Amino acid sequence: MSQAQVKVYFSKPSGQQPPPNNSLELTPVIRFANPATPGRGALEALLANTTPQEEQAGFVRLDSAGLSIGALTIHNLHADVDFYSGGTKSWAGDLSTVTFKDAVAFTLKQFPTVHTVTVKVDGDPNFDSLQG
Repeated sequence: MSQAQVKVYFSKPSGQQPPPNNSLELTPVIRFANPATPGRGALEALLANTTPQEEQAGFVRLDSAGLSIGALTIHNLHADVDFYSGGTKSWAGDLSTVTFKDAVAFTLKQFPTVHTVTVKVDGDPNFDSLQG
């Protein structure tokens, strides 16, 4: 079966002033996914993270350890994705939740059927407010 080319987004700081609509400097890299479910495939590739070569090129690993895709629905141009951690996800730093949310949104918005995105972890869309 042939694979569909998809983009996944990781932060790649340039050292310059970031654009106002992309303050984390999320930059696409190419991955391949099942053409029947490219959104899910793109998210699986995002969770699989950066390659050593991408890290050498300045891309920053996404804090996705312990997460899996629990549910993904796309309806009326809105994607709702819930990642599962079993309640055990702890985040690496202040920006890791924001970076994760934005990377998921950028990755899903490449598809013409997605204009808006809700990201949840263990059913909670406000998981980024649980910083400790």
